[in-house]
Amino acid sequence: MNRLSYLPTFLLALFLTGSLFGATPKPSAVFENIVIQDGGRLKPLDTFARNQLLAVHQKSTIDGQSAMDWLVDLMLHPDVHFNRLEFKIREPDVLDALGIEIHVESRYTFTSLKEGMSKVSEELYKWFQKEPDTRTPVETKVIRLYGVMAQYYQLSRGLSLFKRDISIDHSGLAKEFDLDAGEKVSYLHFLLYSDRLRTEVGALSQMEAGNRGEREKAMAMLVGDMSEKIQDELPPELAIMPPKIKGAEEWKSPWVLMGNRGPDEESLEKIKMLQEAVDHLAEGDVVKALEASARFREAVGYRTYIDLEVSKNKADLFYRSMYCYILALLLLLASWMIWPTGLRRAAFWIMNLGLAVHGAGIVLRMLIMGRPPVSTLYESIIFVGFIGVLICLVLEWVRRNGIGIFSGTTLGILLHFIGFSYAEDGDTLGMLVAVLDSNFWLATHVVTITMGYGVTVVAGVVGHLYLFMAILRPNDKKGLQEIYKNGVGLSLVALLFTTLGTILGGIWADQSWGRFWGWDPKENGALLIVLWLLMLLHGRISGLVKPLGFSAGLVLGNIIVALAWFGVNLLAVGLHNYGFTEAIAINLSIFCGIEAFLAFVGYLWASNKKAEVPENKEDPPSVGE
Repeated sequence: MNRLSYLPTFLLALFLTGSLFGATPKPSAVFENIVIQDGGRLKPLDTFARNQLLAVHQKSTIDGQSAMDWLVDLMLHPDVHFNRLEFKIREPDVLDALGIEIHVESRYTFTSLKEGMSKVSEELYKWFQKEPDTRTPVETKVIRLYGVMAQYYQLSRGLSLFKRDISIDHSGLAKEFDLDAGEKVSYLHFLLYSDRLRTEVGALSQMEAGNRGEREKAMAMLVGDMSEKIQDELPPELAIMPPKIKGAEEWKSPWVLMGNRGPDEESLEKIKMLQEAVDHLAEGDVVKALEASARFREAVGYRTYIDLEVSKNKADLFYRSMYCYILALLLLLASWMIWPTGLRRAAFWIMNLGLAVHGAGIVLRMLIMGRPPVSTLYESIIFVGFIGVLICLVLEWVRRNGIGIFSGTTLGILLHFIGFSYAEDGDTLGMLVAVLDSNFWLATHVVTITMGYGVTVVAGVVGHLYLFMAILRPNDKKGLQEIYKNGVGLSLVALLFTTLGTILGGIWADQSWGRFWGWDPKENGALLIVLWLLMLLHGRISGLVKPLGFSAGLVLGNIIVALAWFGVNLLAVGLHNYGFTEAIAINLSIFCGIEAFLAFVGYLWASNKKAEVPENKEDPPSVGE
């Protein structure tokens, strides 16, 4: 075996591992490991930042900044960000409703969107009063954008409690609060004097403005500044302060925890640690800020898998596995022109490396959430990709003809791209609705039926290969027969998993809802796959469906899978319609149209090519022959 064939694999592995080691810590590192309660679970602030940037910008990075860098900078310098092109909006009807001109890059500033919202404030109020089902699509989109903007504004005020922007000019009053006249302090400083402030406010309320001395006027100005700050800040929903009783559900933000009487002594000490971290950041001392942040995290506790989740976020394993699949595909294509054996072997091992990285990403998600690999639409996409590539690797190991590499890398790349487009909806590692929160059934029914999706899609890819080969090389009977046998074998495996998954789904439904079926769209979709595969296999056995028709049927099977997997969610009905997502109908229609076109045109074209070739060999035998 030529050792040079392993060189691409070694270099790629070095890249995948070496790029994980960081250098000088950034300001974002001060906050990335801090625990926050969001979406029903505890997660690192780094994950929270990614989800928020996805909602605003539809990507997890912006202008070379990571999500955490963006969030920290937004909280430290909000006024600068308000005039940056950060909001990505691709719906012209929304922009038209707000009276905003379309930008070339579909990016808009918070300030311009805020002005647009103010123009339609009266209409917006009426839209909010409507029932969600009665709103037009434009009204729904504008309301959703308004919610994203409100969250963005709250995020921009996330560190406002710790910013030193309040001062007292009256020297006597400043001394009472242990300050020098004109010294800038944060709102937090006055929490130490909450009792005195309440007394002063009570005294001021009973004193006429004309009878106030210089001290009382300065006190009234201080109280006014603080009241205005509270009203302006819209206390952000950064729930990073744990409850007094460990294990209690509700966490709170420092602003909310402050309340009317201020936090308890223990919580105040934790908040002081955050103040220290922000002060060091303002001074540019990231190392000391990290030390203060570490003390805060130690005091809070709740470290289970938090650091692991941050490492997972930084590793971007699914992107890295996609890079492996792309490189493997390029090497395979090159092997068809030069050095067939060596490059194909390198492609095979890089594909293995990509699968390992892909699997590691899935395992990390399982460890972090403590549940099986498939529970959301996004997770089903990355899991189907993993199963598809695994099946293709086994196929390549047995056949060693490049078909498995081509099918697996193509499928892996395609499903990764689809998965990334659903990251905003599903890659949040969120909690499940109660009826789906069953690890046993998630590990049996959901995993089994998803494996059925994966194998059926691989069979569809093999069907594509057969049609292309039948058009390009109709004389290669041996090659066509080999691809055909692969398709038959994969369809049998797909039938096994989809049938078993459908049966298990019925049992789960009976235990959860009291009946086995109920004509639920999701179960009907799974049954469609079973019936389609049975029809193809029975047609093959009876001789009614020849290899060419069988392969075209496998291609059409991808449409059945897409409808069962994604299409039924468009109905927005069903007892376990947990994968609902909007704006999919057009993409789904395009995919189904392309697959139907390729199946029918490919079948007719290949039939014509076959008619031109002299019949000197019989078609591959049916099962049992």
